[in-house]
Amino acid sequence: MAMAGGASAEALRKRALAEAPSLSPKVEAVKELHGLGVLSPPDVCVSYILLTLSLRHGDRLLAGWRRPQKESQDVPQQPPHFSARLCDERVHGLLGQDVLSERCLDKLGLTRDTATLKDFACKARFHRIPDYVSICLEEFYAGRRPLCLIYRIPEPQELLAMQADGARCVSALTSRRLLSQIYGHRDCLDMLLHDFAHMEKFVEAGRFWQQVGFFEFLHGTARERHMQHWQSFGRRWELSWFYVSSDMNAVANHMFLTLKAQLMVAMARSMLMQAGRLDQAIDDAEQAELEAAKSDVYPRASMSRWKPLLEDAGLLSRFEELFVEEWRHAGDSAGKLRFGDPRGHSPPFGRSFFHSPRSGDLVFFPSWLSHMATVTAPQTNPTSGESPPLRVVFSFNIGPVQGPMPSSEHCSGDWWLVMSLASLLLLLAPLAQLDQLHACIEALPQCTAELWATNQRSGATSEEELSFGLLGSWMKELYTRKEEPRLADDAALRAATLSRLIAWAEYSLSHDSRFKFAIGLGQMLFLYFWWGASSPEAEGQEVSSRGFGPSTDIAALSLQLHRASLLEGGCSSPSTGQEDFEQRKCSWRWRFVLLLQVELSKQLATQRDLHGALMYLRQAEAQLEIMRHLPFFAGHQSLLPGESPYRVNHNDDYLPRARHWPVWPREAWPSFAHFLEQHAEVFRSELHQLVLADSEYDEIFRTVQEQQTEFTPLPREWGLLDLVRHGKATAACPYAPRSCGLLEARPEINSHCFSERMPNAGVAFARLLPGTEIKPHFATEPRLAVHLGLITPPGPEMWVANETVSWSEGHAVVFDDTYFHGVRHRGDQARFVLLAWMCHPCDRVWRSKAGLDPQEPPKHCT
Repeated sequence: MAMAGGASAEALRKRALAEAPSLSPKVEAVKELHGLGVLSPPDVCVSYILLTLSLRHGDRLLAGWRRPQKESQDVPQQPPHFSARLCDERVHGLLGQDVLSERCLDKLGLTRDTATLKDFACKARFHRIPDYVSICLEEFYAGRRPLCLIYRIPEPQELLAMQADGARCVSALTSRRLLSQIYGHRDCLDMLLHDFAHMEKFVEAGRFWQQVGFFEFLHGTARERHMQHWQSFGRRWELSWFYVSSDMNAVANHMFLTLKAQLMVAMARSMLMQAGRLDQAIDDAEQAELEAAKSDVYPRASMSRWKPLLEDAGLLSRFEELFVEEWRHAGDSAGKLRFGDPRGHSPPFGRSFFHSPRSGDLVFFPSWLSHMATVTAPQTNPTSGESPPLRVVFSFNIGPVQGPMPSSEHCSGDWWLVMSLASLLLLLAPLAQLDQLHACIEALPQCTAELWATNQRSGATSEEELSFGLLGSWMKELYTRKEEPRLADDAALRAATLSRLIAWAEYSLSHDSRFKFAIGLGQMLFLYFWWGASSPEAEGQEVSSRGFGPSTDIAALSLQLHRASLLEGGCSSPSTGQEDFEQRKCSWRWRFVLLLQVELSKQLATQRDLHGALMYLRQAEAQLEIMRHLPFFAGHQSLLPGESPYRVNHNDDYLPRARHWPVWPREAWPSFAHFLEQHAEVFRSELHQLVLADSEYDEIFRTVQEQQTEFTPLPREWGLLDLVRHGKATAACPYAPRSCGLLEARPEINSHCFSERMPNAGVAFARLLPGTEIKPHFATEPRLAVHLGLITPPGPEMWVANETVSWSEGHAVVFDDTYFHGVRHRGDQARFVLLAWMCHPCDRVWRSKAGLDPQEPPKHCT
C-alpha cells in the first residue's frame, strides 16, 4: 500500500501512537456529522483521507488533477449518495483553511461557495494515494460501488455475509485505541485504502458475479459443515476458511483451489499434532503470530513441507482417504447429469440421458451434447440428524497437447475443437438464429425498432448501439464462416453485401432521424470495404487482384456516415457533458472522421486530383479546430495549433500530461522492450521450428486465431499466433514453451495489465505475407506496441503518423499504435515479428496493479 511507503511495522506503530491523540477527535467529529446526516458515507471517506494527509503532509494534499472515470456496467446500481458543500459551517469547521486551503481549491478550479466534497474527490489526485482510491470514491458517490461504511474491524463471518450479498465494507477507524494500533503492515488509513483496493478488484469485469456466487455458496451452504471441523481440525482450519471467505479477490476457480490448498494444510497439521509429530510450542508461536497479524499474514498453503512429515509418520494414506472423503464425496443430494441430443426434436434425435454420479466417477462426453447438472435439495437424515456432504465436481476439456491430429478420410483435422465448449459455441451457431439475423438486416429499420420496443436489446443502451450490434454480427458471420461463400474471397457475395450497405447508407443519410444507423453502416464500410475493395459493379473480379489503397467512393461514403454519427451522438457540441461524451465514444468517432479525411486527401493527391485532395485536407484542419474547442480535448498535446492530423492519438485521452511519440526513442523505451531484445534468440529459434514444421504456416496460424475484421483483403495475409492473450497464456504455448515461459511473468502483458480498459494485452508471432498491405487503423487502449524482428526480409515497412520504420532481426521497434498507422510489404518473402501490446508505462492504474509506485512513473510521464 502506498501510504506505508515501505516503513517497518515498528516505525508505523510509533507514528500511529504519535498521531492518534490529534487525529482521533477530528475523525470522531466526522463520524458524528455522518450520524447527523451532514456527511454521506463517501464524504466520510474523503474527510478521513484529507484529515490524515493534512496531519502528515500539511498543505501537500494534491499530486495533480484527474479526469472522471467511465461508468461501470458490471455491478448492481444503487441510489447515488449526496455530498456536503464545503461552505457548510460544520464542514468548514472541520475542513477549513487548515486542511482545504483556497490555493488547493484553485488548482482544481473549485470555489468553496459552490463546490462539494464529491467535486473535490472527482477532480483531485491525492498526494501519495493510489488512483484506484479516487476511482472507487467517484463510483461510490454515483451508487456504483456496493460499499458498507463501518467504524470498526468487521468479523470474518460478517464480511462473508456482505460478500454473499454482493457488497464489501470500508472501515473508518476513529477511536484513539484503534488509531494507535497497527494491523500487520497497515495503519488505519492504509486499512481504509486497502478496503478500496478490495472493492475495485471485487467489481472487475468478469469476476463480480463469479465471486458473489462463490461467497453465497460458502455462506449459505458450506459454512455450517466447515464450522463442525473447527474443533476437530483446530484453529488453523478456521483461519484458513476465514482467509478465503473474507479477504480474497480472484476468479472463483482460483479461490476454490486456494480454499482446498489451505484446508489440506490445516488437516495435515491437525493429524500430525494428534500423533505427537508436531512441536506444540512451534505451532503455538505461529498461531500467535497469525492472531496478532489480524488478516495480514495467512497460513502457507503448500503441502511440500507436510507431505514428507505425513509419510514419515505413516499417516499419508489416512490423510488422503480423509481428505478425499471430505472433498469429493457425492451422496444422494449430488443431483444428476443430464445430456441431450441437440440435432433435432424428432426421433432418432432429441433424446435425453441421465446419469447419477457417485464418488470416483469419471465421465467423458463430447461437448457438442447439450449438458447440465440438476441439483437436489439436501435432506437431513431423520435418524442421525446428519446432513449429506456437498457435491464437488472437477470439470475439464480435452484436446491433443500439440494441436490438431493429422487429417485422414475418417478424421478431420478440426475434430478436436468440438472437445472445447468455447469452440462449440463458435462452430455450432443455430441456423435459425442466423436466418433471423439475415432477415433482420433485410428490414433493418423495422427490425431495430421492433427489438427495441420489445426490450430484446442484448445489452444495448440505444437504437444506435442496437443497430451497430446487428450489423456487426451479420458482417462477422459473413467474414468468418467456415463454409462457402465467404465475404473475404467471393466476389459475388462482396458485391451483393456492399450494394445492400450502400442502399441502407443512402437511407440513413436521407434524414437526421435516421442518423442512428450511420455509425454502424459507416463502420461496416470501414472495416470490410474501404481499403482495396471492389465496387458493386466488379462482380466476377478476382478478389485477390484488388489493389492497394482506398476505394475513394466507399471511403467518402463512410466519412459522410461517421460525420452524421457525430451529430447523432451530440459529439460536436461543447455543452455535451464529459460523461456523456465518453459514454457515446465521441473521441473514437472524431478520430475515424480524421483518418478517413487524411487518407482520402493522400489518395486523391496520388491520383493527381489536387482539388479533391486539398478539399479533404482543409476539412481535416477544420475538424481539428472544432475538436480544440471541445472540453474533452482541452490540453491535448496532439491538438495544439500547427500540429498535423496525423499527430492525433488515443493515449492523449488517458495520459494528457505524458510525452507521446509515434515511434519511441530508445532512451525512453520501457524495460520490456530491452527484455525482448535480450531473449530474441529464444523467440527466433522457436519460430523457426514452427515454420519448418509447417512450411506454408497456414494450419497453425489459422487454427489458433483468425482475423475478425478485414485488416488485409484476405484473412491469411496477416496472421497472429497468440502466445499471451487477454493477459493469459494461450493454447499455442505448447508450440513455443520457452517463449511463453519468458513472457508469462511480465506484468506489462500478463493479468496485471489485462483489464476492462486494456482487454487486448498480449504477445503473438505475427506473419505478414509478401504483396500485403495492412490498411490504416489505430488502437483505442492506453498502451504501447513493440515489434521484435525475427525473420525480416527486405520489402516491408510500417508508417506511424508521419514516421516510417522497417525491421531487422533481433532488434525491437517501440511505437504508439494509438496513432494512425499501416503496413505495406513490397518484398517476396514472409515477414515475422514478435508483436506485443503492453500497458503504457505512464498508466498509474496499471503501475499500481503491477506493484510499481504509481507516484513515481518515468520522467516523461509528467
